[in-house]
Amino acid sequence: LIHLNIKECDKISDNGLAMIGNLKHLRHLNLQDCDLITNTGIAHLKSLTTLNLNYCSEITDAGLVTVAKNNPDLESISLTELKISDSGVKSVCEKCQKLKAVSVYQCRRVGDSSLISMADNCKNIEVLDVAYCSKLTDKAMESIAKECKNLREIKIRNCQRITDAGLLALANTCEKLTRMDCFGCNLITDTAIRKVGSIRPSLVFDR
Repeated sequence: LIHLNIKECDKISDNGLAMIGNLKHLRHLNLQDCDLITNTGIAHLKSLTTLNLNYCSEITDAGLVTVAKNNPDLESISLTELKISDSGVKSVCEKCQKLKAVSVYQCRRVGDSSLISMADNCKNIEVLDVAYCSKLTDKAMESIAKECKNLREIKIRNCQRITDAGLLALANTCEKLTRMDCFGCNLITDTAIRKVGSIRPSLVFDR
């Protein structure tokens, strides 16, 4: 068994994850909305390349530290609306340097230091969702732009501290960028959007 999707199976507990941990060939696991699992359960997971923990409300930074240690070959991780902070995200970025897709959608405690660590360690990032991470600033965007040359899609929806400077850093440097969601970014102006359009006419904006 290589792929397992138990999304919204809300009676799965840490005991179930202990059994799943015995699947030696499992690489892709979707645990979205499995509300009973905790840091203890995900400690059983090893050698994954794709992991979805969206809305698993009991998972914290401590759990991410364990995930990072046990799954260094992760290429995709999704952490929507978790009670995590920069320390947890940084531990993942430092240990899982093959990451290509990361979502920390609505993880409101995640800030610039997480993305700076990602830029430093995960240079193969292609898809990044940081929507509603309201602590992020242009500094994070500039770090990603400088180091992550394979970036194709980024969602910065409602990141209200990001300005034209962050937008232009991404557009000017990330030549593979094809889509950007900047809805609700009130400090990004129409002037900057038009300027980016002239630089990269194929870039699609959601705003």
